[in-house]
Amino acid sequence: IYQQRRWDNMSSVGVTEPGASGGLRPRALDLGCGTGGLSALLHRKGFAVTAVDGSRTAIEKARAAFGEAGVEFETLSFA
Repeated sequence: IYQQRRWDNMSSVGVTEPGASGGLRPRALDLGCGTGGLSALLHRKGFAVTAVDGSRTAIEKARAAFGEAGVEFETLSFA
């Protein structure tokens, strides 16, 4: 049985911080980012993050919670 995982509080997820890269931040693309919890975690770990979701409501919540942290949140429309 599938259990939905909450990404809003992912501080315990083991993400390896990027090594010395000559001042360049590695990029991460978070597809289906929802409310942005994992995107914010990746950003705190040193990644430049672009986060995308099809739900305008989820992106609005993500921007409100983490937009000033430097994560780029975008709505993806299939129409």
